[in-house]
Amino acid sequence: KTFMSIPGNPGYNLTNLYKGDSDFGAYVELNYYGTSEHSGTHIDAPSHFTRGGMTLDELPIELTIAEGVMIDCSKEAKANHNYAVDVQKLHDFEKTNGEIPKHAAILFYFGWYPKFDDEALYRGTPDVKSTLSYQYPYVSFEAARWLLEKRSLRTIGSDSLSPDPFQINGRASGFPIHILYLPRNITIIENLRDLDKLPPRGFRFHFSPVKYVGASGAQVRAYAITTPEGENKGAGLVHMFTAITLSLTVLFVHTLL
Repeated sequence: KTFMSIPGNPGYNLTNLYKGDSDFGAYVELNYYGTSEHSGTHIDAPSHFTRGGMTLDELPIELTIAEGVMIDCSKEAKANHNYAVDVQKLHDFEKTNGEIPKHAAILFYFGWYPKFDDEALYRGTPDVKSTLSYQYPYVSFEAARWLLEKRSLRTIGSDSLSPDPFQINGRASGFPIHILYLPRNITIIENLRDLDKLPPRGFRFHFSPVKYVGASGAQVRAYAITTPEGENKGAGLVHMFTAITLSLTVLFVHTLL
């Protein structure tokens, strides 16, 4: 089984090149792997939707670490699989948790990741090749624009296919958040998991990819670091912390030569 990717794009594939004892007496295993960039838990680099945009090897490491904010939208998403986060939801979050900090990673928890192993459930349709039938919760363009203009976010992420919808009322969405954010070097993290284990505030989010030359995206081992007090310690030394892995497990096709 290949893990979630854009229809028509290849999934993860692992091919064994060598496994056994070497001439110098040690056990050695060598593999070759291949995958589409935008599958599994991955980052969208600016070049994904920007002609001449920044590629992964050009993405500074400081743009892949940010103070984290987790906005719980699971109740709304359970009631409405096409739920769109609006600006009022952001206002309500700030009333309870304080103002969203500048240059933060804004992560939306829809309670969607448990569906990942069932492609039809995760995409929201039995016709998994028809992107115009996909149904899952997402972030409205108005909310995304508010986060840009009022809070200058660094990245946006969700535990769904994308913070953008593939379709709205049966018509292609045009991926307005991708078009708004990526040319401004605001990255997008898709297919996260376990966001419900995070506090609303008080964690640092890490999402660094391998620096593949010219790549428009790649899988990331996303994780968050929280302190016992639930307070973000910035760039200082954290003596006690909890690391929470937020990437989905890779399911793959394994072939042998």
